[in-house]
Amino acid sequence: MSDSVESISEDVAGDIATEHQPSENVDPFHLSIISFGHANGPLKPIGSEAVEQLTFSVRDVGNPPARLRNTHTGVSARLRKEIFGNQAARRKLDTMLQAVEAKMIEFSKAHIQAEHTMEGLRSLLPVSPTLLIGIMCEQGKHRSVAFAEELARKITPKDGWTVSVEHRDLGVFLPNAENEDLDERTANTKALRKSKRQRERERKQGRSLAGEGFEDDTLGCEEMQ
Repeated sequence: MSDSVESISEDVAGDIATEHQPSENVDPFHLSIISFGHANGPLKPIGSEAVEQLTFSVRDVGNPPARLRNTHTGVSARLRKEIFGNQAARRKLDTMLQAVEAKMIEFSKAHIQAEHTMEGLRSLLPVSPTLLIGIMCEQGKHRSVAFAEELARKITPKDGWTVSVEHRDLGVFLPNAENEDLDERTANTKALRKSKRQRERERKQGRSLAGEGFEDDTLGCEEMQ
């Protein structure tokens, strides 16, 4: 695997054009990136502020090995590294990035123009114009999540844009998901629960796991991470 894959999250996309900047009175634009699974139904925007929507399918991207899929989601840096070790996946991400940034420019220009045209009728415009980017794989756990994470990292918000990331079928909201790894936290929780059940069983048998025994359990949890 090339060094370029390891630094994939460090690449910074080109600046979004700065002409037609919004005035101070214009509400900020919001880019909402949502991963979801085709098997779990279509993406349905919540609320009425999502004015436009782009949807990308990554079902044609190769799945990571089952051993990784069984223990990691696309939030995991390890699984993302595996996916983007594939040149086709990297090209697809670059194409997606270019399309989204072009749409952001078009979107902001259109709404700034609307602000100027409808001056005095501002209440008819969205409070916070939102561009929704849907990224779809089959189950919404691995490929779509990985692409959503990397897309958010590569986009540099400009001209009043804010960016958020949501993984619908993980049931978790992660603003830009900075340094988050749900899989490790899940593994830690399961290990601690197992350790607690083991101590309860041994207490019932008249043995205590206080002191050194408890330290051994803690080490066991660390090894399971």
